[in-house]
Amino acid sequence: MDLPSRVLAYCRENELLDYDGVIVGLSGGPDSVALLKVLLSFQRSGDYKGRICALHVNHNLRPGDCDADEAFVRKLCEEEGVLLRCVNADVAREAARTGRTVEEAGRIVRYRAFGEFRAELETDGSEYVIATAHHGDDLAETFLMNLFRGSGLEGLTGIKAKAGDIIRPFLCVTKQEIIEFLGGSEYCVDITNSELDHTRNIWRNRIIPQIAEVAVKNPEQAIRDTSGLLAVDSDYIASETYKAFDRLKICPGKEMTLDAAGLRECHEAVRSRVIRHLFLYVAGTLKDFEYVNLRSAEEVLESDVPVTAAMPWGIVCFKRNGLFGFVKSERMDAMMTAIVSGMGFVLSDQRFDIRIGPDELKDGFTAKIPNSGIQIRARIIENCDELEYNDKSWFCPTDMISGDIVVRNDLGSLKFAKAGGSGSKQISRLLTDLKVPGQVRSKVTGVMAGDTVCYIPGAGHGRGFVSRLSRERCASSCDKVLEIRFDEV
Repeated sequence: MDLPSRVLAYCRENELLDYDGVIVGLSGGPDSVALLKVLLSFQRSGDYKGRICALHVNHNLRPGDCDADEAFVRKLCEEEGVLLRCVNADVAREAARTGRTVEEAGRIVRYRAFGEFRAELETDGSEYVIATAHHGDDLAETFLMNLFRGSGLEGLTGIKAKAGDIIRPFLCVTKQEIIEFLGGSEYCVDITNSELDHTRNIWRNRIIPQIAEVAVKNPEQAIRDTSGLLAVDSDYIASETYKAFDRLKICPGKEMTLDAAGLRECHEAVRSRVIRHLFLYVAGTLKDFEYVNLRSAEEVLESDVPVTAAMPWGIVCFKRNGLFGFVKSERMDAMMTAIVSGMGFVLSDQRFDIRIGPDELKDGFTAKIPNSGIQIRARIIENCDELEYNDKSWFCPTDMISGDIVVRNDLGSLKFAKAGGSGSKQISRLLTDLKVPGQVRSKVTGVMAGDTVCYIPGAGHGRGFVSRLSRERCASSCDKVLEIRFDEV
């Protein structure tokens, strides 16, 4: 089969052209020029009925040459009747501004431009895909580079025919085959591709040719075969990873955490990927999350005591109250608040003291706890058969209390005698025993009658009752009962 026929078969096998339009990343080099020509041949033969456009980014890294490349691309697209978007960018300045390498900054600029162009083209409801000219040699180079970085399966199968809105129709052909296809066609030559001051160029121009001298099979083809086999294994493990993640995820508030005990029981191959998936969810990238970071996260997971570990991008790995997760350092307090709220505690990061007098209870009393999303509702109930129990309601016979009722936080210095317990305990110590993180303890809310702490949502009650069982144990009569509820608003 000739090159276009092979590429067409590859596209059909991988469903790469099931879109209304294709945006070709057109640098002007042989690979992208050949890709444009092949896709246009599909359009002319009727094998592809969508629209073909192109995008060129002038990175301004090679003065003079970059402008010549742009002029060539403009002329080519004009001759072929292809809609072209040219973007001019100072990639060197962008790299310096962001602290990234020039290669990384260039990639970010390109894909930002792709996204903007695609959004404009899709305003009519059509769906476009981005086509890049990565070929079989690129796959081989990436495979070997990642192999010697200590990559796992994902790194060894990193370049895929289709990834999100990006397609790579040329992964089934080699660079030499592309050059032979072009024949005498014009294209631009980037002389930096032959220089040996870039890692990829060393692999491309020196190491792989030396491997070819001693290999029993073409190195690029052998690597494509191996990568294909590994991809099957990787896809299976990925599916198990997503299942485990969905099974283990726990979302206190708006945060994302995992059930630590369940995660520890996962097979190592799945566990490590679930951890990486959670980091990606929080950080938005896996860049700089290396093996040493994974090992640190696993040590946090295996710890029998609450512990944290610093991660890249200002992120903290933690384990608290049976939950494992990552959080940006500035959101650690919010995460701990969400976790403790999930344990049944009522929290407010603003110190407050709400007093409810006997007269206010006659008609019912409501008040919002500051910075909490929780409302207090207090009333006197005369028909005790109508009590409705939940995990944030407290009832107490009126003859067991006197004076004002006080709802407040910052309870640490007070003592609490839990119903059925053998004695009182300082609340700060009680919260420590309950594994409430230190930065959250002052936010914990309780109900007091006089100087007595009667009820702490999440910790228990000292007077009155919170359920039918505890009501039976309450010695006082229940002619009239004070009800205090903490409801979400």
